[in-house]
Amino acid sequence: MAHMNDVALEKTAHLLSSISAELARLGWSHTDMSPPGSSTIQHGMATKNEHIAGQLNAATLTAEDGGRRSHERKQSFEDTSERRYPLPDPNKYTDYDKKYPPDKYGEELEPNARLFKVYRDRVTEKDEDLVQGWHEMLNVLLVFAGLFSAVLTALLVESSKLLQPDHTEITAKAVLSILHRLEAGENAGLANITTSFVPSVNARRINGLWLCSLTLALIVSLLAILVKQWLVEYTSVMRSSAGDAKQWAWRHYALRQGLTWWGIEAFISCLAIFLHISLFLFLGGLSMFIRALDPAIFCVVVVMTAMTGGFYIISTIAPLYWAECSIIDHDS
Repeated sequence: MAHMNDVALEKTAHLLSSISAELARLGWSHTDMSPPGSSTIQHGMATKNEHIAGQLNAATLTAEDGGRRSHERKQSFEDTSERRYPLPDPNKYTDYDKKYPPDKYGEELEPNARLFKVYRDRVTEKDEDLVQGWHEMLNVLLVFAGLFSAVLTALLVESSKLLQPDHTEITAKAVLSILHRLEAGENAGLANITTSFVPSVNARRINGLWLCSLTLALIVSLLAILVKQWLVEYTSVMRSSAGDAKQWAWRHYALRQGLTWWGIEAFISCLAIFLHISLFLFLGGLSMFIRALDPAIFCVVVVMTAMTGGFYIISTIAPLYWAECSIIDHDS
């Protein structure tokens, strides 16, 4: 039983530590959770281990002597706590107290204690904003990846012809050879113009860059859809009813630990980076494609691509050296 007590104490303390850290990130401290005149939450946080141990020891005593000694201890504890930490007058309750009624001293860890209700409401609001932001970012990635893939596919249809023999050119050479034979008075049979076709290095580079770019864009689309499904499932589970506020807090803690362990936020950022890489691969292939058509236009495209790449690198590195950079996340 002592081992079970230690395990329960450790788990509950870990949950309370997580709740405290989460509320602190939201701008709440232990004193903020309980307004002036209502100090039950503060007392509960300060003596949580003592109360849990007392409850578990009471259960042990109940099993040993039928509950007589544990009942006497509990009654004595309640009488002492009511004298030392009386609850505020209900007639003087603030709006906050009416929404989250104060707990009796020693009952701050009950299933529907104020702490867990405050945590549920505050974290639910934060989760909705966070998940909504992720959904919006994924929607942008999906729209861009879809349009980008459509444009790239149309160009690949044309560039892929550079990897295949030009049958029109072969036919023209055959006709020209026949005309030459007729002019020379020779037999106008079909000339043997069969030659081995080898794509140019430039054609291979162009198609290689564009195919890699298209593949990355499609992979980003697939992974973005999967992440959206995970977020929808997370939201659905968090909105489903729970037995009590404490059970909801346990469930939220487990699910948030899963999101943190899998690094969903970093994963979404990586999807954006992959799409950026896909775009630069496309621009590189586009520069090579235009080079064979018009050197002047090629120079313009290369300069624009270089300027875009330079700005991208600077905007990525700048927050590491200048805290005043407008693109840095000051909340992180």
